[in-house]
Amino acid sequence: MCPHEKLPHYSLWLMPKGEVRRRLAEAILDLSREYSTPGFEPHVTLAGGIVGPAREVALRMKDLARRIPPFAVRLTTVDGLEDYFRCLFMRVAQAHPVMSANAAAREIFRLPNQPSFMPHLSLLYGNLPCSVKDKIIASLTRRFELEFKATALHLYLIMSANEAAREIFRLPKRPAFMPHLSLLYGNVPCSAKEKTIASLTGRFELEFKATAFHLYLIKHQPAAWRRLATCGLRL
Repeated sequence: MCPHEKLPHYSLWLMPKGEVRRRLAEAILDLSREYSTPGFEPHVTLAGGIVGPAREVALRMKDLARRIPPFAVRLTTVDGLEDYFRCLFMRVAQAHPVMSANAAAREIFRLPNQPSFMPHLSLLYGNLPCSVKDKIIASLTRRFELEFKATALHLYLIMSANEAAREIFRLPKRPAFMPHLSLLYGNVPCSAKEKTIASLTGRFELEFKATAFHLYLIKHQPAAWRRLATCGLRL
């Protein structure tokens, strides 16, 4: 027996929110009712076939989230294949961010032998005749020109075809890094900020050499922050 057969299988999803999720969920529900097929949450599978203990998988997921910033997912054309889970789906534009996110997931979860990545968002699971699928595609064409921002990774436990997938873990992806040095903390009206910015423009053209890391204990109020350690950089 293969050692992986007894381990749970997971899938890593990107999921829309708000109005985009509502429209897609409504379409999936309508199709599942009309054709007596399973319903499911709208999602784009970033990586599937992930095997291992839940704790280890969650740790790898955190590592992945640190490596990829939020990115746009653009849905394009409706298509179908002779595949239960891709009976009817929307293709996702193969832009660099989504393809590089998949490449990072393959590396972190050690999935080198998976098929080529075809990003998509399924609309219907099942086995339908091509004539029926063609009819559905014709009715849906141009109904969806949607885009959503992937801001979190969702880890799902994948059950059998007759059972619903179950979310195990959700992890927001880190925002893109924007190095800066703050001058003021607080909630100041835009008019006051613009006045301050105008008065400061041109006053600061500064540079300093970073020679150490400083580790701080962060509390709610900046006045309560406490330095714990300083480590000099190799010069």
